[in-house]
Formats: sequence, C-alpha cells, structure tokens
Amino acid sequence: MTTKPFNLSTWDGFSDLPREGTDYLLDTAKANQKYAFKQDSPYRWHVGNFRVPKGATGATLDRVRKDAGDRFVVWMGKEGWTLASKLDFRPHNPFAYDLVSQVPILDREEWIVRGIFKLDKGPQKVRYELPPTSVREDPEQVGDLAAVARGEGMRPRTLKERQAGAA
Repeated sequence: MTTKPFNLSTWDGFSDLPREGTDYLLDTAKANQKYAFKQDSPYRWHVGNFRVPKGATGATLDRVRKDAGDRFVVWMGKEGWTLASKLDFRPHNPFAYDLVSQVPILDREEWIVRGIFKLDKGPQKVRYELPPTSVREDPEQVGDLAAVARGEGMRPRTLKERQAGAA
C-alpha cells in the first residue's frame, strides 16, 4: 500500500487507510525480540531544548548554543551520563513556548541539542507502561483503534504513585 502525504488544504491523508479489520495491537514479544540487542548497550540518545533570541546570529548564537550545550552536559552528568559524541544543535520551532501555559513566546526560537551519552553505571532497565487494551495477549487477538482509544489504564500516574514506584 502506498501512502500519500497528508494534505492540509483538504484534510485528506487518511482515505487510504482500511475502514475495517485494522490491527492496532502491539506485539510486545516481537518488540522485545527486535530490540533485545540494545538492552546491554550503555549508549543512549538524549535530547534537550533551549531558547534563542529571535534573529540571533554570529557570536550571540554561538555563545547561547555553547552555554546550552554545557548546561545539558552538566545536567546529564548529574544523572549519571557521560557525553560520548559531539553535540548536535538544530532549530526546532520558530517560537518558544511557555512550559506551563503553552503560550508562544514571540521573541524567542526553540532549538534542540542532542547527543549520544554513555551511562556510567552500566545499562538500566527501562519500563514502558502500556494500556492493557493495546497489548496482544495471544496470536489470534486483534483490535481496532476505537478499542485501543477507550484505553483502560490510560491515566497519568500521580506524584504519590511515581514516588512509591521509585522507592
């Protein structure tokens, strides 16, 4: 099946999808098998973002990127990660957004800084919480998007629950 790009003027991009019988369930056994080789690797991509004054060029841009990169590396060091690659900087959004209210900050641009880091303590297990309706329990089980979207178990964990899980 070939997919056509999403067309913003007509809002068409989903007409090629089948109307029925689509299987949206995750096969966790297959995913675990596919990514098993990565579990012992201490290297991981980490991405951060920072704000740059709108229209900054030359020395100002270099200084802001250097400061943001240094802060990113120091912060990751506090988390137990050591930089293992050159940092990559790239513009992300033409406007920065306030983290709480999501209001655009018109005189700032948002940039991304990313790099490969090595975990000092060795690899840590990563746990992803999936809604139970989205996980395949046997090979014959199929699901549709509506069943997955109803999503029992799809509520955010409270601060108390996260702290209890970390203890």
